[in-house]
Amino acid sequence: DPPWPTVSHQFIRQGKKWHDVPAFVRKAFADLLEPPSHLTAHFPSPDLPIPDLLALNLPTQTTSLSLFPVSSWLSASLPTQLSPAQHSRLVHERTIPPPEVLVTLGNKLGQFWLDGAQGITDPRYQEKIVWPFWGYTLWRQWSDILSARGKWSKATQWLERAVKNKEIAAATSEGVNGTLGSRGWCSELIYGGTVYLAHEMAPLLSHNVLLENVTEVLIAKLQQRLAQDAVAREAHYICAAPFAQLLSIVEARKVFDKRVLPTSIRELEKWQETRPDAKVWFTALVGNHQFVFCVDFKKKTLAYGDGIANYSAPKRLLAATLFWLKKRYKKSFKNLGKVLKHGVQKDVISCIPIAVNAIAHGVFGD
Repeated sequence: DPPWPTVSHQFIRQGKKWHDVPAFVRKAFADLLEPPSHLTAHFPSPDLPIPDLLALNLPTQTTSLSLFPVSSWLSASLPTQLSPAQHSRLVHERTIPPPEVLVTLGNKLGQFWLDGAQGITDPRYQEKIVWPFWGYTLWRQWSDILSARGKWSKATQWLERAVKNKEIAAATSEGVNGTLGSRGWCSELIYGGTVYLAHEMAPLLSHNVLLENVTEVLIAKLQQRLAQDAVAREAHYICAAPFAQLLSIVEARKVFDKRVLPTSIRELEKWQETRPDAKVWFTALVGNHQFVFCVDFKKKTLAYGDGIANYSAPKRLLAATLFWLKKRYKKSFKNLGKVLKHGVQKDVISCIPIAVNAIAHGVFGD
């Protein structure tokens, strides 16, 4: 390959702005953002057990509101000459800037570089030290690590309280503790062909609202279990978490042609051709509430469930599902309404695990 052009005076301080930044300019900036290995070597290994991560002496990060304008974090001066040991010491002696600053700085850093900035500095400290641009990457990566450690710390504290208050049976808590003791804090979890990081699942050990990525993993676990059950897999089909969104798109765009249907819907239809009496299960986040749905092809019915009594029905999604069934199968399915067996929420945040448990009950009898 030919050598990359040099980003020189033709671009720096020339007021350049692009709709699509040239590849060689992006590469030049990416190279400036790459921290030296002697500093990234201090990052905890992704496979480090969670208790060991919590015991480490790591840099700290402030959450205080920053009143400094974003420009004050940039410098037109050359980076301060520091040894590797001095850089490492500074990371621990000074707090990492708050996450909000890092987001704002990251969005504007490239343009500041083109406008002539030569490094970044921390306006919170009187002693002005200019870092190379990779100092931003170092801050951001430490911020991500500290955020993950915070999640695991809260999860561990929640687990300890739950055991102490006898909210979790001893056998269950021992099983979770065993997992926490061996699983890497940032190890990769692969479900449904998607890679998730272990700390993304930490909110499961908390009394907080869960995100859709947790739903995706829980559904993928049920799909794995179903694939190993020779009897159940011939009678049931569990759709991936985004399935309901695809049904809404099909209804909105009035998609009738099989050739332009979303792949996951085509795969389901092909599977169902040889299983005319199957039941199809899927979940959907409507507003801020999780529902579970079941299409019974034998009885030609559609039913749903959720954990809150008298909660408004997901009318638009029910209509979209019935539209798909009518157009693709040329038959009318009866909407049974809220009749699926479903747990009852005692709070406003546990709708995701309750919906997933409803599928486990319907498919496996849990």
